[in-house]
Amino acid sequence: MSITKERRSKLSFLPKQRVAIISKPCSTKHLTEEEIKQIFVKALNSLLKVKENVIARRRSLIDSICQTGKLCRKKK
Repeated sequence: MSITKERRSKLSFLPKQRVAIISKPCSTKHLTEEEIKQIFVKALNSLLKVKENVIARRRSLIDSICQTGKLCRKKK
Protein backbone atom coordinates (compact mmCIF):
# COMPACT_ATOMS: atom_id res chain seq x y z
CA MET A 1 0.00 0.00 0.00
CA SER A 2 1.61 3.22 -1.11
CA ILE A 3 1.26 6.57 0.60
CA THR A 4 -0.19 9.28 -1.60
CA LYS A 5 1.65 12.57 -2.13
CA GLU A 6 -1.03 14.40 -0.16
CA ARG A 7 -0.68 12.02 2.78
CA ARG A 8 3.11 12.24 2.63
CA SER A 9 2.97 16.04 2.75
CA LYS A 10 0.68 15.91 5.78
CA LEU A 11 3.07 13.55 7.53
CA SER A 12 6.09 15.72 6.81
CA PHE A 13 4.72 18.91 8.39
CA LEU A 14 6.89 20.25 11.18
CA PRO A 15 9.07 17.12 11.43
CA LYS A 16 10.76 18.10 14.71
CA GLN A 17 7.44 18.63 16.50
CA ARG A 18 6.01 15.42 15.04
CA VAL A 19 9.00 13.42 16.27
CA ALA A 20 8.71 15.02 19.72
CA ILE A 21 5.03 14.08 19.92
CA ILE A 22 5.60 10.52 18.72
CA SER A 23 8.60 9.91 21.00
CA LYS A 24 6.72 10.85 24.21
CA PRO A 25 5.43 7.85 26.13
CA CYS A 26 1.70 7.62 26.63
CA SER A 27 0.65 9.16 29.94
CA THR A 28 -2.60 7.17 30.13
CA LYS A 29 -2.66 4.64 32.95
CA HIS A 30 -2.40 1.11 31.61
CA LEU A 31 -4.74 -1.51 33.07
CA THR A 32 -4.12 -5.22 33.14
CA GLU A 33 -6.84 -7.66 32.19
CA GLU A 34 -7.14 -8.68 35.85
CA GLU A 35 -7.66 -5.05 36.95
CA ILE A 36 -10.36 -4.58 34.32
CA LYS A 37 -12.12 -7.75 35.50
CA GLN A 38 -12.00 -6.58 39.13
CA ILE A 39 -13.41 -3.15 38.25
CA PHE A 40 -16.19 -4.76 36.19
CA VAL A 41 -17.17 -7.16 38.98
CA LYS A 42 -17.17 -4.32 41.53
CA ALA A 43 -19.44 -2.19 39.31
CA LEU A 44 -21.78 -5.10 38.63
CA ASN A 45 -22.04 -5.93 42.34
CA SER A 46 -22.92 -2.33 43.19
CA LEU A 47 -25.67 -2.38 40.54
CA LEU A 48 -27.04 -5.64 41.93
CA LYS A 49 -27.17 -4.17 45.45
CA VAL A 50 -29.16 -1.20 44.18
CA LYS A 51 -31.46 -3.53 42.24
CA GLU A 52 -32.06 -5.71 45.32
CA ASN A 53 -32.93 -2.63 47.41
CA VAL A 54 -35.37 -1.37 44.78
CA ILE A 55 -37.06 -4.77 44.54
CA ALA A 56 -37.36 -5.03 48.33
CA ARG A 57 -38.94 -1.57 48.55
CA ARG A 58 -41.39 -2.36 45.75
CA ARG A 59 -42.40 -5.63 47.40
CA SER A 60 -43.10 -3.92 50.73
CA LEU A 61 -45.08 -1.23 48.91
CA ILE A 62 -47.11 -3.84 47.04
CA ASP A 63 -47.71 -5.74 50.28
CA SER A 64 -48.96 -2.61 52.05
CA ILE A 65 -51.22 -1.64 49.14
CA CYS A 66 -52.62 -5.12 48.64
CA GLN A 67 -53.57 -5.77 52.27
CA THR A 68 -57.21 -6.65 51.80
CA GLY A 69 -57.74 -8.40 55.14
CA LYS A 70 -59.34 -5.34 56.76
CA LEU A 71 -61.56 -4.75 53.76
CA CYS A 72 -62.77 -8.35 53.74
CA ARG A 73 -63.60 -8.17 57.48
CA LYS A 74 -65.51 -4.91 57.04
CA LYS A 75 -67.50 -6.37 54.14
CA LYS A 76 -68.70 -9.34 56.25
